[in-house]
Amino acid sequence: GVGKTRLAQQFVQFLRERRLPYYVGRGQSYGKNMASLPIRSLMRDYSGIEDNDTGDAARAKIEERVRGLLAKYVEQRSEALAWFVGYPYKDAALDRLEPKARAQMVEASIIEILQTTAEKEGPLVLVMEDTHWYDPISLALIEQFSRSFEDYPILVQLLYRPEFDDPF
Repeated sequence: GVGKTRLAQQFVQFLRERRLPYYVGRGQSYGKNMASLPIRSLMRDYSGIEDNDTGDAARAKIEERVRGLLAKYVEQRSEALAWFVGYPYKDAALDRLEPKARAQMVEASIIEILQTTAEKEGPLVLVMEDTHWYDPISLALIEQFSRSFEDYPILVQLLYRPEFDDPF
């Protein structure tokens, strides 16, 4: 290709050497048909969730991460993030919301979590790989995130093929 993967690897190495926080969201060739897959990937990385984690282990990692950041709404934010990344709580209040309200709760939770992370932990980098494979919902979320992050030390790096028609 054009070297975007190598560039991203070098940038991540630069961040790692300086101990700067970064999280990676990955696109997949089949991802255009899977809503929010790259954002879910990003938030799984953020939460430290591994592919072999059980549901209980994943929810515990999310709760620990969120509890370390937020003073209020810890349970609601943890529940929203767990639901979003695929580890919903049984009998969650989120399940009783209408889809639009649930989506708004999840978006608000992710934005608050990332903003608070940047405030408390310093500059934050979100590396969004293979953006050319993102679904429309993920692209819209990235645009919303970018607007929400204007006053925070957050860099959103988008990596995509040259033929991709950048919607931003």
